[in-house]
Amino acid sequence: MTPFATEMGRRLGRRPLVAIMAAAAALLVLGGALYLVAGEKRPPAYSLADVRGGAAQVPRTFLANLPAGALKEAGIVARKDIFVRTILPLVLRANETVRAERSRLLGLTERRRAGERLPRKERAWLSRLAKRYGGPEGDQVGDLAALARRVDVIPPSLALTQAAVESAWGTSRFAREGNALFGVRTFEGAPALVPNERDADAGFAVRRYNGLTDSVRGYIHTLNTHPAYRELRRLRAEMRARGGTVEARTLLPSLGGYAEDSGYLELLNEVMRDGRFWEFDQSSLADR
Repeated sequence: MTPFATEMGRRLGRRPLVAIMAAAAALLVLGGALYLVAGEKRPPAYSLADVRGGAAQVPRTFLANLPAGALKEAGIVARKDIFVRTILPLVLRANETVRAERSRLLGLTERRRAGERLPRKERAWLSRLAKRYGGPEGDQVGDLAALARRVDVIPPSLALTQAAVESAWGTSRFAREGNALFGVRTFEGAPALVPNERDADAGFAVRRYNGLTDSVRGYIHTLNTHPAYRELRRLRAEMRARGGTVEARTLLPSLGGYAEDSGYLELLNEVMRDGRFWEFDQSSLADR
């Protein structure tokens, strides 16, 4: 099981994780109310109903940490609203960065396809990008196309769904103490939190982040680079090749390796469906 599942089992009397989250998901009704707690930053003040389907832009309000007090004091419906309003802008901003990298990469690919020799500055940028994403470092068209399979966005609905499940809507210890929204594991070197109930011979811990932005970026980078998510990248590339949008519900089955829980994919489907999170995939951030 994931560290989150272990933590939730301890806190909730070891009731089955899927049953717990299913009961919670059944109450999901996302509105736009603002909840305040003295001494804390306010959760981003916008209505989720207004931004569904891209009807309105999402304000550029980026919290460094979760509004823990607001999440703790709110009822389950309000808690989910606060959580989504907090995380959505962070996902959109992280995707903006990846999208800009991808746009530059695709532009250079077209120049190479036309037979142009790239300037040293552009070749150096490509080399740095390839090292960061673990892709081929050459500047041949095939190398750049392979790199483009990794340098791409993650649908907001997929990120919101996994953040909700892995962090218990922002209430898990890992989220509160380490800004760890996605339960990304680390085995050595990085700052981490050790699960309270970890097998004695297990060497992993949950990656701790300086802020929520780093957590979201780390999650997207993990899906874009780790061998376990090669199938996700293949499916995404196929959708791109067909000229379509990247559809989260098509990608979701490729995340079975994210957790050892046999009901994990069922849980993700249920949370995404009940939250209608795909309606945020057309969202964009307000102009600067």
